[in-house]
Amino acid sequence: MQSAHPFRLKWIDDIKILAGMLMLLDHSLLYFGHENAWPRMSVTRIVEPLYVFAFGYLLGRNSHSRNFNRWYQLIAAALAETLLHSLREGQLYFGILASLALVWPAGRWIVSLSGPALLALTIGAGALALVPPSLSKVTIDYDLGLVIFQVSMTVAFQRRIPRIIPTASCLWLAQLTALGWFSAQGTVIHANVWTLLIGHPLAILSLIAMANQTLWRWPEMTRPIATHPLTFYVGHLALLTILAAL
Repeated sequence: MQSAHPFRLKWIDDIKILAGMLMLLDHSLLYFGHENAWPRMSVTRIVEPLYVFAFGYLLGRNSHSRNFNRWYQLIAAALAETLLHSLREGQLYFGILASLALVWPAGRWIVSLSGPALLALTIGAGALALVPPSLSKVTIDYDLGLVIFQVSMTVAFQRRIPRIIPTASCLWLAQLTALGWFSAQGTVIHANVWTLLIGHPLAILSLIAMANQTLWRWPEMTRPIATHPLTFYVGHLALLTILAAL
């Protein structure tokens, strides 16, 4: 499947399509009463890392671009996502798009950081991602700490910052240790932790597989998932909300 737009990257489109299809599965299970189904605790944990990887990669690649129209579209989609999720949850609920909309303005600053500063940001945000904010009657899914960690790590890999691979590996081991400690204390494990420990390794394996372009030939009908990701995101949430209410 070749991209019709001369500035599109096929492998980034492949990431968006894979993430979009798994996201549809994840949300379908959630909206129809299968919140704890095994796919939601395993394979669909890669959805958010894949989306944020694509976001961070494009941010790093186009660090001098100030496309405010795209940012405004993201804000509008985030507001729609917040409304739909909040209606389902019965309380104020902020999803991934809200965090991405907030991180966008800081994107050029993140990309401009020196290597050591970028590593420090990755480590600090990675630690914060383990302890997401907890607010009464407010749910924050995929909070700023997690998204900043993922974006800074993506930019560091993209720039081939020295020591990023051992840093990321040590962070993953530290997060695994923290999971064991949380479990021993009887602490409720936040979804962020599953994303960090399961979603990230699976996402990396998917990216390695997608590096072999001959393995990935998506049907033409999946193309809008890549070309209009925000429309697909909000549209499928609205459709599931209607179907679940019938």
